[in-house]
Amino acid sequence: MTAPTPTPEDIKAQYGFVAMLAQSVPEIGALMQRAVAEKWTAERFQMAVANTNWWKNTPAPTRQWVTQQAADPATAQRELTTGGDQVAVWATRLGFQGIPKPVLDQIYLEGKLAGYDDTMMQQWTWNALWKYGRANGQVPTGGEFGARVQQARELAFQYGYSAKDLDVQIQTAMGNALASGQAGDAGMADWMNKLKNYAKSKYAPFADRIDAGETVRDIAQPYIDMYSQTLEVNPQDVGLDDKYIQRWLQGKSEAGKPPASVPVWQAQQDLRKDPRWGYTNNARQSAAEVATVIGKAFGMVG
Repeated sequence: MTAPTPTPEDIKAQYGFVAMLAQSVPEIGALMQRAVAEKWTAERFQMAVANTNWWKNTPAPTRQWVTQQAADPATAQRELTTGGDQVAVWATRLGFQGIPKPVLDQIYLEGKLAGYDDTMMQQWTWNALWKYGRANGQVPTGGEFGARVQQARELAFQYGYSAKDLDVQIQTAMGNALASGQAGDAGMADWMNKLKNYAKSKYAPFADRIDAGETVRDIAQPYIDMYSQTLEVNPQDVGLDDKYIQRWLQGKSEAGKPPASVPVWQAQQDLRKDPRWGYTNNARQSAAEVATVIGKAFGMVG
């Protein structure tokens, strides 16, 4: 009876730790396919690995580490398990949950093969998980990533943008900042500059003030206060997306000139044309005052 052709799992079990390299190093992966097809012994496979360009170009400390692991599969497996557990701790801190253990072990292995120390390994963990998550529809939540995303959303709100509208951009920007190794402030600075550029383009009359450090909400506050007082509404209910707020922030353009800012008093005159104005106590009081002035003018009021 012909012996069944060994599967990759059989090869992995027979050849030990070295076969795991096939998942990380394409050159070794190709050898593994040959080993499966031609039923190589473990010794032949390991000799072939030692003859690859990857092996010849790998720094001696990494080769030594690989050799030690291959010589003692049980110890190698324990180290991979422990290393994968450490990657899981970093993953949780960064905001990833529920990553399969084999993926965590593979991330650890690839970091070791690259010769990374703990600091570099943590950066590599983020890069690998960010790539894995995007490929598998798994977005990190909470952790450092979640904190950055929340901060970026709050900035978007201050500049007049809906976090919902920009959420994909926010997650991509924060993910790329972490992938590039930017510290929190540096990553947020890039995002703030992007928001500023958006805002300066949209709210041209206030571009200089935005450049100077004011947010769109800072600039809009006097309009919001006047709006609240004039129409007698809660200022918290007056959003930057209100049609009047948008009109005043974007300014007025006359005779082909660049848009100019709208004074608050003029904005109030615009608002008094709104039908809601007629139902306010302010409107009734104003009407009564006008009636009194007219009455005095005609001698009807003493």
